[in-house]
Amino acid sequence: MHGGDIYNVSKELNKDYKEVYDFSANINPLGLSKAIKDSITENVEKLIHYPDRYAHKLKELVAKKYHIAKDNIVVGNGAEELMYRLIHTYRRGLRALIPIPTFMAYEESLSYNKENIIENYNIDLDKGIDKDILDCIHKELDLMYLCLPNNPIGSLIDENVLLEIIKKTFELKVKLVIDISFMDFVEQNKKIDVYSYAKQFENIILINSFTKVYAIPGLRLGILYTEDKELLKELALVAPTWVANTLALLAGEAALEHEKDYESLPDYVSKERAYLSWELQGLGFKVYKSYANYLLFYCDNIKDLYSKLLTKNIIIRKCETIKGLFENHYRIAVRTHEENEYFIKSLKELVKEIK
Repeated sequence: MHGGDIYNVSKELNKDYKEVYDFSANINPLGLSKAIKDSITENVEKLIHYPDRYAHKLKELVAKKYHIAKDNIVVGNGAEELMYRLIHTYRRGLRALIPIPTFMAYEESLSYNKENIIENYNIDLDKGIDKDILDCIHKELDLMYLCLPNNPIGSLIDENVLLEIIKKTFELKVKLVIDISFMDFVEQNKKIDVYSYAKQFENIILINSFTKVYAIPGLRLGILYTEDKELLKELALVAPTWVANTLALLAGEAALEHEKDYESLPDYVSKERAYLSWELQGLGFKVYKSYANYLLFYCDNIKDLYSKLLTKNIIIRKCETIKGLFENHYRIAVRTHEENEYFIKSLKELVKEIK
């Protein structure tokens, strides 16, 4: 189960998708920038040609933004496609450590091969990943996954603990896959510059989704970065000829050329996240600390909150299918203030009806 299934849910509700409030997908609440819209409308004629299979310009802009080597960047059809492609570079069974709860695609990408073994570390929902995770890292592991900020919790990791994880995995020759798809939503003074670590340690594999922050999930665009030259060769071997479409590449280029359009985003998200958290707690829900553009909360006083909110044309993310969470756990995206107000108003109506 995945968030953002707005078309099928709208069909079930017998509504136009524009009438539905989608709080299940964690996308930039400010939507498409003018630069991206213009890049798409002004370059439609380019669709008669194949895309740039090497994504030259996009890689140059990414390299400039993160101060990394252009040749160490891999472009993909979204972050999830890159996760699957990574696993296909291996021709044998793997042993992977995955902290839970987290994004399910890590485990799903490994599940196609019955020989793959998955070990889990249980994240404390209130404290996040602690130092005891180091005891779970051992030399038999091939891969370890980290999601920063964690999805669906929204928690970050203490940077000292992160550095210890990096050093231990490096010493034991364990590949460390770090998903930073939501780092651009984090306020500047809380962000972790994971790229600086990836430049120093060859075992790190960074995966970053552009679809979230640039609000282009319908186009699909993501990047992978590593200093591991052999892995880069393997990723090229298992890649299809065309990994990203022309409009996705152009959208990514436009966004990177207009970075100022996103400067206010972390503060906007922080303010709206605080509003939603305060209101949810006021209604008696358990809300977990988040640094991202979503909130995980626990609701045990309204049975099947998901279905009840559908009657208000609101979609939220049920989390019972996420390993480590239960049926009363839900995740909501941070949307615009108007949408967030409508969500809280609808929730208050439900609480009042039950009382």
